[in-house]
Amino acid sequence: MPRHVLVPTVLYPVSSRGSRVAAGKGRMMMMQRVFVSGKVQKTGYRDWVVRKATELGVVGWVRNLKDGRVELLVSGDDEATTALIDACRDGPPLARVDHVEARADTERLPKGFTKRFTA
Repeated sequence: MPRHVLVPTVLYPVSSRGSRVAAGKGRMMMMQRVFVSGKVQKTGYRDWVVRKATELGVVGWVRNLKDGRVELLVSGDDEATTALIDACRDGPPLARVDHVEARADTERLPKGFTKRFTA
């Protein structure tokens, strides 16, 4: 059974420049950089993240890291962003997630959600 470690993080609304912005209808935007460790490479994890992110309507990217982790940058309304991070704790069927760390970020984002090359 996967072990989930909750890492405290500051969740706050940000724009791509780091300022607070409304996402319409009183909702706020949130941007998080997420690191996922365990057996998460060569399991379809990145493709699964792209599908899940698209379903939830968030923007950002996902990539493998040379140290075996997967990294995501995700931005959207706080509910959708939190839902994607929560889903990452389980991942696709072939993955085994040991640890998820999320922290606030302010990087510029592409349109949509993309899969990037390994960094």
